[in-house]
Amino acid sequence: MGVGRRIRELLGESVVYGISGAAAKFIAVFLVPLYTRVFTPAEYGVVELVGAALLLLEAGVVLGLDNASARWFYDTDDPADRRRTIASWLWCQAGASAAVAVPVLILARPIASLLTGSAENAILIRLAVLALPLEAFGRVLGNWLRYQRRAWTTAIFNTARSLAMVGATVLAVLVLRWGIAGIFSARLAVFAALAVAAILTLRGWASPAAASRARLREMLAFGLPLVPAAIGTWVTSAADRLILKLFCDTAEIGLYSIAASVASIMALITTAFQMAWGPFAFSIAREEEAPQVYARVLDLYALAGCFLCAAISLFAPLILRILTTEPYYPAASTVPFLTFVFLVAGGQYIAALGSSLAKQSGPIAASILIASVTSVALNFALVPALGRDGAAAGTLGAYIIGVAYLFRASRRRWPIPFRFRAAIACFGLAWAVIAVARAFVPDAGIAGLCVRGLLCLSFVPLGFALGIIPTSVLRRLRRTPTIPPCDDLPSPR
Repeated sequence: MGVGRRIRELLGESVVYGISGAAAKFIAVFLVPLYTRVFTPAEYGVVELVGAALLLLEAGVVLGLDNASARWFYDTDDPADRRRTIASWLWCQAGASAAVAVPVLILARPIASLLTGSAENAILIRLAVLALPLEAFGRVLGNWLRYQRRAWTTAIFNTARSLAMVGATVLAVLVLRWGIAGIFSARLAVFAALAVAAILTLRGWASPAAASRARLREMLAFGLPLVPAAIGTWVTSAADRLILKLFCDTAEIGLYSIAASVASIMALITTAFQMAWGPFAFSIAREEEAPQVYARVLDLYALAGCFLCAAISLFAPLILRILTTEPYYPAASTVPFLTFVFLVAGGQYIAALGSSLAKQSGPIAASILIASVTSVALNFALVPALGRDGAAAGTLGAYIIGVAYLFRASRRRWPIPFRFRAAIACFGLAWAVIAVARAFVPDAGIAGLCVRGLLCLSFVPLGFALGIIPTSVLRRLRRTPTIPPCDDLPSPR
């Protein structure tokens, strides 16, 4: 099977996963104007701080088994062996989550006081951590579907989960008026329902009898070195909020959160790609054209991703005016940095491929450690002077450094002919376009919007110049239909 056909196969699966993500993101974005009228920026900041702490707990309790399960699942076609992998992962993660949740429930008041400045927010901590063991079931079910490359079923599952989460949140926050607690109450209810659905769907796969201590030891040997890496990922992606709290008020964190919501439009592409990439990349690893396919994917990811990042950044002021109220408009300056954070974070999956194929998790862990240390250093350096923009810029810089190291380390273990100059050219053009728009183009008005749209089109000639867009596309566009001579036309009956 040729490189082009493999690329189309990956794109097809990414589109399917993207459909579910698009539906979820559309609904989530639709709720932003409602939430910005219910919560102040300071209240948004409290939600963001609790969410950041919850991400830390989630990073620890997974124990690296999500990565390990994928690798062991594809090592065999034997259904019984695959059941051992899934069942061992499920019950280990559920048990670890419960063990972590108990002390947090007991210490909820001091944790809330330290995190948010008020012990009255302990109810938010308790609601958030109660969902932790239940979340394991939904996580395993979603990945089980994805490992089998059942793209449409996975998309339906993710869409249903997103709809349930949004519906429950609307009910709790906008109808029942439970305030911030309604967000975490809705989350708890949805994860409980997903746990029931997972047990019914997996059946034999989720049976404790199918779990294997020997398999779990193998997977933990691979996964546990990734736990510090997972915590490092949390530091890279979430510590900026906590450092912001040291130097700014919670309203600044609320603006940062709204900027992240706008930037997360980029996650439509990166999340869909991530879900399709792992199963696709592992399934073709033994084929001759695999290295060329992997290299081509990076080219396309860089061009399409940088184009979308630039577009979201250029139109962020308009998006904020449509979706939010005036107190949230200043968040537009933070959007470009966070949009590229999503893009570079998604690029980690391409960068880590060589290490994953070689079954060596060390480079992945090292790259995340490097990024986390860099993130803390850059945030402490930039936040005092630049506030939320400094936090976003520091996070982006940390991701870039970590991914650059991971590409280099992974290629030593499994050589892949990536074209890094093409990716750097796409990145450079995107920031040049953003800088020009910020300096010379007005945020609003028909003329300003038209100029911003034209700036986005500059990626088309770059794609041709780099050979990412094949010249055959130009030839097809230049072709004009020919009209046959009259003698060749069929005569009327």
